[in-house]
Amino acid sequence: MTGSEILQFSQAVSEIYNDADFANILLALNKSPFAKLVAGIIGFQNQVAFVVAIANSEGWADQLVMTVIKERGHTRVIKEFLVNNPDWDPAKNPPVLDPSDALRLLGGKYFIGRSGLRGYLKRMNITTDRKVLVITSDHRKVGKTYSRDLINFIVEHRKPLERRIYEDLDAADYDPVTLAKKLGAAMNRDLSGVPDQPSQQAARSNQELVSLLIPTANEPASEVWWIILDGFRRKILSEAMKDFIERLAKQIVDRQDFRLLLINYTYELPLDVDYLVLKEKVEPLCPQELEEFVVHMHEIKKGMPPTPEKLAQYLKGIKDQHKAIMEKNPASAQDQLLINIAVTQVVEEM
Repeated sequence: MTGSEILQFSQAVSEIYNDADFANILLALNKSPFAKLVAGIIGFQNQVAFVVAIANSEGWADQLVMTVIKERGHTRVIKEFLVNNPDWDPAKNPPVLDPSDALRLLGGKYFIGRSGLRGYLKRMNITTDRKVLVITSDHRKVGKTYSRDLINFIVEHRKPLERRIYEDLDAADYDPVTLAKKLGAAMNRDLSGVPDQPSQQAARSNQELVSLLIPTANEPASEVWWIILDGFRRKILSEAMKDFIERLAKQIVDRQDFRLLLINYTYELPLDVDYLVLKEKVEPLCPQELEEFVVHMHEIKKGMPPTPEKLAQYLKGIKDQHKAIMEKNPASAQDQLLINIAVTQVVEEM
């Protein structure tokens, strides 16, 4: 969300909700820490704006917007917000048979390429296939963390069956108990009796934590939980944390009611888990992927494929935009994110 979108959405929400109703939305989204709004200190609209800004930075703004639209999309202020900000209108997004194939996500984001990830996400939805995916890359900023945007889109389109939990392990100091309690709170698991400092060996304590989070019975799922663990770059995992993640992966790998994504996870998993894990090694976008994306977007917007001349014009535009962005951001010139920005700018002008 841009600053203007955050402000407009916050103003709309503060007109049609009171603090108790808005807190209920946050509780339904498993964002209980933000549900404890203290009215009268900074004003309700400012509190809403603060929460929306946090949601935007943490990657769950789309969940918040979709929930508000489903509940009160009929109100004048939400209709006006969607008219003024059509990127956030679900009705304006091209329909897809499978959300894994989406090219344009809520909020005006585009998801370019990544056929490997899309294929794995479809496989994970098959009853008999594997449920743990490890995403790595040898390159800087090629879209590993950006993968969560597609997961968000998938979960939103499969609600109420599917739910999502995202934790960035570089954002704080995590130990197995801290992480387990955060996951447990999101899934409404009662871990209140678990001491902060385990009184037994890590392996035994971790197995008990995992069993509390994910009971051993593997029955048909009434809801599916996507657990996304990101980070693993700035902080070195303790042996206890590695053991906890290994046990979590082993418990989930063939479950029907859970999915586990480990983003940037370069540690080795035990052999009895590793051979069952799906693995995507993200590479920079290649020219063919860019061309295919541009062709698809032109077909969606114009109802027909671009002529060879028009396609050449688009590809030149991407090249020129990319060069200009790199010149303005020399410190980030090697980041593949810049090519995504260039493509987005060209597609927006189609």
